[in-house]
Amino acid sequence: MNMLIRTISLTVLVAVLAGCEAPAPTARNFSHVRLSSTSRTKAFEAARQAMSERFRLEEVDPARGVIVSVPEEMDELGTSGQVGDVVGARRRVRKVARTQVNGADTWAELWCKVTVERYETAERNMFLNDQNGSDLPTGTAAERGGATTAEQDAVWRTARRDKVTEHALLRSACEILDRGRK
Repeated sequence: MNMLIRTISLTVLVAVLAGCEAPAPTARNFSHVRLSSTSRTKAFEAARQAMSERFRLEEVDPARGVIVSVPEEMDELGTSGQVGDVVGARRRVRKVARTQVNGADTWAELWCKVTVERYETAERNMFLNDQNGSDLPTGTAAERGGATTAEQDAVWRTARRDKVTEHALLRSACEILDRGRK
């Protein structure tokens, strides 16, 4: 029994020290293009320029090859099949773009994902007690909305991907690279 506890403790310690990393992009959750005669550095710069033409950038990390946009908020007519959608209620949404650049000196891969997230704070708060199965106020003050800001309490759920914008960003990066070769 003592050996089992030591093994589990060691496993947990190794997992904590190793840290968590975001999963690598795949063709299932990102749009991508492989560039056989382009260095990773040039591909990253082209992706940064393509992203900055359409979005304000929040994170640009050449070492990790990551470019992330500032969330861009807008209103749209609902498409989720809820009652408000029938009467034409507008829903608050935001778009977030993320590009990952992988590769080496002789090749590169551009991975792009643009998500549309729906603001669902009111829906979450409305059904919070139903999910808990209790009407008793047992949550902490922060869980009940006390001493927090609206931004801290905001709940954004991914509604869908915007593949049209993903492909447009990848095309734009490829066009920037082609112009640089001429």
